Amino acid sequence: MGRLVSSTLKSSIVNPALFEGNEILFVIGMFSSLCASAIWLIIATYYSLPVSTTQTIIGGIIGFAVIELGVSAIDYTMILNIIASWIISPLFGGLVGYLYYYYISKYILNAETYEKSFWKYSINSGITISFLTSTILTSNRDKLGISRNTCYMSLLIIGIITALVVHLFVNPYFRRRDKIVLENEDVEVNGDGSSNILKQIEEKYKYLMVISAVFVAFAHGSNDVANAVGPLSAIVEFAHSGTVTANSNIPVYIIFCGGIGIDIGLALLGYKVMETIGEKITKLTFTRGYAAQFGAALTVMLATALSLPISTTSVLVGSVAGTGMVKDKDGSGGVDRSILYKIVGGWVLTIIVGFSVSLVLYVILKEILV
Repeated sequence: MGRLVSSTLKSSIVNPALFEGNEILFVIGMFSSLCASAIWLIIATYYSLPVSTTQTIIGGIIGFAVIELGVSAIDYTMILNIIASWIISPLFGGLVGYLYYYYISKYILNAETYEKSFWKYSINSGITISFLTSTILTSNRDKLGISRNTCYMSLLIIGIITALVVHLFVNPYFRRRDKIVLENEDVEVNGDGSSNILKQIEEKYKYLMVISAVFVAFAHGSNDVANAVGPLSAIVEFAHSGTVTANSNIPVYIIFCGGIGIDIGLALLGYKVMETIGEKITKLTFTRGYAAQFGAALTVMLATALSLPISTTSVLVGSVAGTGMVKDKDGSGGVDRSILYKIVGGWVLTIIVGFSVSLVLYVILKEILV
């Protein structure tokens, strides 16, 4: 799926045809954008700011294009669509996170009886697997040779089978486990409102949170990593053929390199941003984390299917904040607005830094290499 977004970053903001006869300038510009993005992201991550790869790359592309060709070279329709998606996507992710966690808080964590949580867990499992696989199937149905109706029917069947499997095979395990835990704590398993019982309900959702986190990682790879390798693909194409075209295919190994890069970055510095999103915006529980991951994954994968280079980071921040706006029965919840203001300020600064650093690097490299 990442190729859809990579193509947008490579050719839809600035048409490579405008550099015909001077393709080396386009390559220098893309390289400047990558360098500007790398510099800013490392600095921002060091200070635990969850900023956007997407916004930095796009700001960098605009920077070198404006200094070389002028403002008329920019596809402002595409830019406006992208900016609109940056605003809408975290709001939509927040709305999905809010509504989904509101449903969980009202009808599951505050269930009248302990038993009701099991069949609702089965239904949520079916919904999660069905919805999160939907964009994968719908985006690739032409390659798979299946019709739209067949695709939707397959998703319905996947959801039903998942719910049945969880209800028949997974829930009995949870019942046995919970019975042992609650009996040791001398709690009636058919009680209502016990913090111990709610704790056991929460425990079940850590598995769905892990599954939804896997889909967020997939969505991140299909969008944000694709943003980084878009400029790289233009550089590689020029190195191989001496030209840069708007509609060339993105080589698989370039996408693979982007995936390796995100793994290394996560291992070395990822914990800083994890702390900000996972602990500082709101206090996350398993159910809040699950709802936030679900909302973020669904939003990003829908945007990727539409070839919109949105920011996975901003969507996840919005989704986490959305779940935090729901107050539980015990009064827990709430969002640290000062952290949100700091994050949004970082997003605005990201575009400016990407634009400015890329512009300066482009001017320097052009003087040296051309």
